[in-house]
Amino acid sequence: LTDAAGGKVYGRLFEIRGQDWPIVQHKEGFVTGMCVERPVRVRVDGQELEATAFVTNPRRASQDGPVSPRFVEALVRGAQAAGLPAEYVERLKRGA
Repeated sequence: LTDAAGGKVYGRLFEIRGQDWPIVQHKEGFVTGMCVERPVRVRVDGQELEATAFVTNPRRASQDGPVSPRFVEALVRGAQAAGLPAEYVERLKRGA
């Protein structure tokens, strides 16, 4: 995720019980420093809420080189499985 005025991405929102949060942090790579937590604004049924997303740790992030086709394929499969809008899935397929 990167900041872009007026930008939006689609995704799934999950409510995680407090006692389960450390397990999610571990699986996402927060514990090892692979990612960081980032507050995000989400819209659910017209209501804006604050949530937490896991993003690549800025110390590890790079814009060098092309995006892996396998990564794009994984994003597309996930978006399709989540029932995200077809136009968004098509945008992912194009690597946009």
